[in-house]
Amino acid sequence: VYSGGFLHISETSIDKAHKGQDLGLRLVHEILVFVRGQWNLVVLTAHPLTSSFEDRLGIPEQESDSNNDGEDSKAKKKKEKNKIQVAKMKICRHWARLGFQQAGRNADECDAWYMTSLSYFGRHDESISSKAMNNWKTCDQVKSLDIFVAPEEYVPRGVDKKLKDLVLRKMYKQLVEAELKIVLGTIEDLVQNQNASIHRSRLLFTLAANARSPTAITILRTLIKLSGNDSDAPDENGNRPLHIASCTMNPATANILIQSGASRTLQNARGFTPLQNLEKTRQDSAACSFDFVRPIDVNPFVGTVFCLMTTDARSKLVDGWLSPRMMHMLTITAEFTWDALQSDDGSTVKFEESKPAPLSECCGAFGVERIDYIPTEVLQQNPEGLHKSFVDGWAIVWEAIMKLLKVKRVPTKTMVKHAIHRMGADTSKWDHFVEKGGEIEYALDALISVTRNVLVDGDDGWEYEMFEDDINEHPATPIDGAFDVTRVKCLEITDTNFMQQPRGPYNHDFGGGGGDGGAYQRRAISSRNSDCVVS
Repeated sequence: VYSGGFLHISETSIDKAHKGQDLGLRLVHEILVFVRGQWNLVVLTAHPLTSSFEDRLGIPEQESDSNNDGEDSKAKKKKEKNKIQVAKMKICRHWARLGFQQAGRNADECDAWYMTSLSYFGRHDESISSKAMNNWKTCDQVKSLDIFVAPEEYVPRGVDKKLKDLVLRKMYKQLVEAELKIVLGTIEDLVQNQNASIHRSRLLFTLAANARSPTAITILRTLIKLSGNDSDAPDENGNRPLHIASCTMNPATANILIQSGASRTLQNARGFTPLQNLEKTRQDSAACSFDFVRPIDVNPFVGTVFCLMTTDARSKLVDGWLSPRMMHMLTITAEFTWDALQSDDGSTVKFEESKPAPLSECCGAFGVERIDYIPTEVLQQNPEGLHKSFVDGWAIVWEAIMKLLKVKRVPTKTMVKHAIHRMGADTSKWDHFVEKGGEIEYALDALISVTRNVLVDGDDGWEYEMFEDDINEHPATPIDGAFDVTRVKCLEITDTNFMQQPRGPYNHDFGGGGGDGGAYQRRAISSRNSDCVVS
């Protein structure tokens, strides 16, 4: 706990003989008091512990109208589910006495309950235990607590299920024209003559997420047409098919739905529009990694977000994909880096004519700016050290990047290469840099990584807060923080070369001044206090 991380309490269980004494609440309370100052958030989920939870929680046994031996299995499952729900509500109300609140009124968040250190203890330091316990609610006070219960997921039945089963069997197959015609005819018969409901079958939602083959796309178009282009009917969570196409990043189905009249602005039960649904998915997705990306990782997002953006919003993008705010941040990073490379202030590296500077100095705490983004194996090709011409070549790359950004051009690898030749740089220095293993990609890797660090951590060579007002003068777009997209585009990463992309910064350790293993960097990645989260 004291070094940061999680304290996990698996379960709390009180024997029946000890009920009514608030021992479970007191147990958790004493733990929270003991680790006070080391935690800021407690999260819990309510789950009945054993098959005897009815007895444990004092839930009366419900009498059955039928003989247990002959009771239908579905009725049994429903009865069991109802018992569990009653038990969960009782558990939630019990912990609400301590001050826990429901995380959200939607299916994704309603099972989580949370409490913060500030809400529990307040700002008072004295009499911590008694003050917090005095704020506990009574059982009567939580009886009327409004607890959101997620609606039961709808399951198609009868002819609706028949329609859904047909589509699920066929949508992943590559059907020839004659086979597809038969399937479409059967779908039309089920809808028009047998009263199958497209909405109750939930097929628009299924296809919005999964339709990628020509067969599935054709079936989707047919179903939309049969529905009278009504593709905005919500499911039990308030989602429309466009919400599903968005969060699954399916640009083909998103475009079809929008063309059929689907609304970009309707909200689901969480209050999210389809675009906000997409942005939330990106935030939550582990696939949204940054330092090792492929086109397949970002193209679905780019295609989907373009469908959801208005024409006016898309017109603000540079080269059709780079947001103005992102360009402004990249420009600041490039300017700071180039200025540092031009200046000797703060650097301990001293170059003598025709004599290299030791790698330990170049990579030390006050070495060459952003040299930690040049791979260690490249620098090891120069065991005698780096000549001034190598560092000048590194500065030439940054100057080219900066000049492109200042004239609102995207600094792709190809564009930077052209800019270097156009701006009349000293070719001997540039050639030396390339000959010794230098690459344009290393600077682009640093440009994007450093800028991302600034946005995420607040500081990495420059502070976001100092430029926040200037950055926010540009219009906001859904791809302001899409650094993975920027990485793929600027480094010109493809499905064949993605394994070769640079992944700095590198932990150089050449002894001497650099023995701190990359302490260089003037990187201000803050060593924040690690707050403990109790779950």
